[in-house]
Amino acid sequence: MIASSVTAFSRETIKKVITFLESKQCNIIYGDTDSVFFTIPETHFSEIDSLYSHDKQLHYSESIKKSIEFTKQITPVVNSFMEQETRFPFMKMAYEKVLHPSLFLYKKQY
Repeated sequence: MIASSVTAFSRETIKKVITFLESKQCNIIYGDTDSVFFTIPETHFSEIDSLYSHDKQLHYSESIKKSIEFTKQITPVVNSFMEQETRFPFMKMAYEKVLHPSLFLYKKQY
């Protein structure tokens, strides 16, 4: 019973985080009880698109850098939101990785 309560609480918290990220114009790719994969707002790529349209490799490289930068900036904002919603300061989301390119076929297989 305790395990299912923890899982249910985590699932509800992730749903709130997903809604929060969507309010920041992020596109949610995948969410689970303990993780969220998303793309950053397209507007962050406008300058990269115009500067590096001639060089695909450089475009990818700069896009990844921009994604990492955005994610590192939004992580403490998400954590503050989570603390406000749950009143648990020990629950934190952590930046782990940028996947580019990536393919999601099934749950938990990325």
